[in-house]
Amino acid sequence: MPIHISNIAIFNPLSGKKDRVGFKKIGKDMIRIFRSNKNSIDIKT
Repeated sequence: MPIHISNIAIFNPLSGKKDRVGFKKIGKDMIRIFRSNKNSIDIKT
């Protein structure tokens, strides 16, 4: 049976727990952030 996207969590290495995801607009770009500490998930190279 498929898993719904709302049941997926991302691991936050700083807290050592699962975390919710939010979005933040910087200029023209949208980045993903951890909800608990507002740190960026996406790393641009």
